[in-house]
Amino acid sequence: SDARDRPLSGAIPGHSDHATVERVTHKLAVNDTARRAGLETPPTVRARADEIRDLEISYPAVAKPVRSVHRAPDGTLHQVGVRWAADASGLREALTQLPGDTFAQPYLGARIRALNGIAWRGELLAPVHQIAERIWPPRCGVLSAARTVAPDTEIERRVARLLAELEWNGMFNLQFLEQDGRSLVMDLNPRPYQSLALAIAAGVNLPAIWVDLLLGRSPRVHDCQVGV
Repeated sequence: SDARDRPLSGAIPGHSDHATVERVTHKLAVNDTARRAGLETPPTVRARADEIRDLEISYPAVAKPVRSVHRAPDGTLHQVGVRWAADASGLREALTQLPGDTFAQPYLGARIRALNGIAWRGELLAPVHQIAERIWPPRCGVLSAARTVAPDTEIERRVARLLAELEWNGMFNLQFLEQDGRSLVMDLNPRPYQSLALAIAAGVNLPAIWVDLLLGRSPRVHDCQVGV
């Protein structure tokens, strides 16, 4: 996105401006916006390795970077993962391994639910709801098997409000932790996402819909098949 203004020989950029990308990839900013949109988030505390003694957090816990992609001093980009910690000592070590600003949350061994789709000019298009059957690695992994489930229109309404405030246009994957009947926002992936093939198999071709929108065409949007 920081190269958006370079000549592209007439091609249409398929991404938002750099300021928007910076906003939607900042996990704490997304959480703040999610709460304003009526969504819930897990208990969250900013944390550094030298501040563990004063943290009010339950264990086990997870240490997270504020951004999943870190820009090194030489300009290269590096993916940064989440770290699991059994106790304060483990959390201190985990935070030490993470670059940039960090925060911590209690580890919730809950099922992952996701809402996928396309945000377009303040609207939510082609929603696809899915539940994880398995993740890998087991504690803090990504979906390795999932199935589509019936839509939750209230979550869709609130997510549409979240994405509109973030001014995001494009594909997205918003993950929740399902705990005690509550859906807690875990992570927003504003991009083509790892389990995208499931949406396509369920009849919702998100890449094709997104390209049609970029080209000014009316996309063909089908309802998602449940149980795929």
